[in-house]
Amino acid sequence: MEVKQAKDEANAKQLQLMLETLKQAASVSVVEGKHDLAALADFAISAISCPQLFADGMRLKGKTLYLLMDLDRGGEEKGMKVEAFIQERHPGARMNRTLGPRMLKLLGIRSVEQMRKPTAELLEKGKKNKKNW
Repeated sequence: MEVKQAKDEANAKQLQLMLETLKQAASVSVVEGKHDLAALADFAISAISCPQLFADGMRLKGKTLYLLMDLDRGGEEKGMKVEAFIQERHPGARMNRTLGPRMLKLLGIRSVEQMRKPTAELLEKGKKNKKNW
């Protein structure tokens, strides 16, 4: 039982660090659509959708873009399009394609819009386990 509690606490801490990274001023989270935007807004993470990224004349120099695409074929295709777009139009921006998939796998889900409940549950487990120590 203690091993499971320690694992829950470690996972909760890792998730909290990921969420804090996405909240930083120099971070721009890029998601597929409006449902993903709404899910991240619940955690005070501002993001832009792929259509917004392609339409806006955003200044991204010095920013780190975190691609939070679903773990499916559509997400992979959109991620490649975003990556090509950023490399061509915003060479001063950095991209991180690993945080999104790691976060979704940690939560045991395949899409960003599903993250509300498992995120809340994991963070709550981490808090409860910490109190028990």
